[in-house]
Amino acid sequence: MSPKDTEDKSHNDSPPSQGVNRREFLRRLGITGGGIVVFSPFGTKTSWAQRRRTHSRSGFLSANVPTDFNAFLRISADNRVTCLTGKIEMGQGVITSLPQMLAEELDVPYESVDIILGDTDLCPWDAGTFGSLTTPYFGTFLREAAAEAKGVLKELAAERFNCPVSQVKTKDGTAFNKKNPSAKVSYGELTQGKIIERHLDEIPLLKKPDQFTIVGTPRLSRDVEDKVTGRAKYAGDI
Repeated sequence: MSPKDTEDKSHNDSPPSQGVNRREFLRRLGITGGGIVVFSPFGTKTSWAQRRRTHSRSGFLSANVPTDFNAFLRISADNRVTCLTGKIEMGQGVITSLPQMLAEELDVPYESVDIILGDTDLCPWDAGTFGSLTTPYFGTFLREAAAEAKGVLKELAAERFNCPVSQVKTKDGTAFNKKNPSAKVSYGELTQGKIIERHLDEIPLLKKPDQFTIVGTPRLSRDVEDKVTGRAKYAGDI
């Protein structure tokens, strides 16, 4: 084995270079088709970013944030959704508000959304939790991810129903054919708990405030008991 072979082997777990994203890398190997593929188990130490935001509208705050929606959310076979964020909870309420934003844009029940915060093995890169930036910056990225994921799920459902995508509607974690409501399928059935290796050329338009049914509605904070009893421990308390 040559030194070059050894070097290549020692780096075979590294992500593809910036010039070739993960999807293109797999396609060139002939691994991916047009549907869904298992890339690796949920709990492995890997970044789910396919590409980086090269044209940042806010400098370092978003330049390294991944654009692959798999970095921000997972849909399991039982139709539960996991929200992934590099933000942390320190009493400001993002443990509750971010699942609301994801549920709204993805068209799933708020109660079906779990959240993992600040786990650098699993969550997308983030500049940090400060300056009231979670909602206006990360919130936008999260909503974009959900909108694209929903668009892909509608495409997959349309293929299953053998109908145009325009006929597919989504509600409560389910896609259905509006002209044949009995034809329906859950997100979990479509993904089978696997990573979605399909993407849209353009991110669909995000919902307008007058379309919101989850965002803006009162929800009991998920850590309210810990806050009230004083059990809550936040980084800001140190």
